Amino acid sequence: MSLDEFQSEVECYVNAVIVSLHRLEEIRKGLKRDDTLKIVMKYTQYGWPDDKRTLYGPIAKFWGERGNLSVHDGLLLRRRQFVIPPCLRNDPLRHLYDDHQGISKTRENAASLVWWTDISHDIERMVRECPLCEKYCK
Repeated sequence: MSLDEFQSEVECYVNAVIVSLHRLEEIRKGLKRDDTLKIVMKYTQYGWPDDKRTLYGPIAKFWGERGNLSVHDGLLLRRRQFVIPPCLRNDPLRHLYDDHQGISKTRENAASLVWWTDISHDIERMVRECPLCEKYCK
């Protein structure tokens, strides 16, 4: 490998890291702006109520996952997946489905990266509404 090729690879890697750090900062900001996720993060850090019935609407959806949630450096995680706030979900959905591999494969791809309540439903809706897939998969 030549010095120019090596420098090019290093530059590409550094750019990827910078983009990733920028996305993490966007997620942090999105979490801070979302009223539901702010409360979920608070419960995750300081303890959940003893009874699910004390939780209102969207927060109650997180009850079943409360043991899998953690907060690290301003980010909410479910196991090793980043919990994505609603304002940022379109981008990961689009990237997860770039290869048009169908519902099951897209769900598998998501499982290692990102999570939110109803992600499975959102993936299914996206795949079913995809004009390209509708055209070629029938």
